[in-house]
Amino acid sequence: MHIVTQFGISGGAFESWERELVRRRIRLPVRVGIAGPAPIAKLLHFAIQCGIGASVRGLMRTLGTAVHSPELALSPDQHLLGVLGTPVSAQIVAPHFFAFGGALETARWMRKVAAGAFDIDLKAARFRMLG
Repeated sequence: MHIVTQFGISGGAFESWERELVRRRIRLPVRVGIAGPAPIAKLLHFAIQCGIGASVRGLMRTLGTAVHSPELALSPDQHLLGVLGTPVSAQIVAPHFFAFGGALETARWMRKVAAGAFDIDLKAARFRMLG
């Protein structure tokens, strides 16, 4: 058995979620749910369908300031950097990508990452895809 999380838009949520697993002594391996490359409108649409409408409405009210928040992760690279930058246990074993922007686009993005066809821009907290 293993756990697969839903996707989210908070890059730091996995750290607090993982601490809660430890507190409850849940030791199953975890695949972190991350939305593949997709426009923000699609992410918001799926977020509402997944039942986090109140959180999304709160985000929309403060979108101007939220866009500059280091916690906001609207791309898969921002999520991966957030996961890599937090001290997590070995319970988190892999990402699980949701292809809201299309399966082909997500597969292309994953192939580039697997091939190492990116640079990390630490200042912008983003991957810069090459080629």
